[in-house]
Amino acid sequence: MKKKQKQLWRKQAKGELLTELKEKRRQLLLAKMKLSRGQLKNVSLLRQLRHQIAVLSTYIREKELLAELKESAHE
Repeated sequence: MKKKQKQLWRKQAKGELLTELKEKRRQLLLAKMKLSRGQLKNVSLLRQLRHQIAVLSTYIREKELLAELKESAHE
C-alpha cells in the first residue's frame, strides 16, 4: 500500500473511513468467492485487502480514542 493512501485515510473523517472499510470488506468477500471458483488471477489481492482492512480499522479506533480523550479533558 502506498504511503500517500495511508496519509489520505488518516486525514479522513470517521464516517468516511467506515464507508471505505465496508467497501474493502465487500471486495474481500468477492475476491474470496472468485478464488473458490478459480477465477481469481491475483491471489495476493486477498492479503492486500486484509492489510488495508487492518489499517482502516486501526485509524477508526484511533479516532474513537481521540474523541474519548477530548471528552474526558472537557470534564
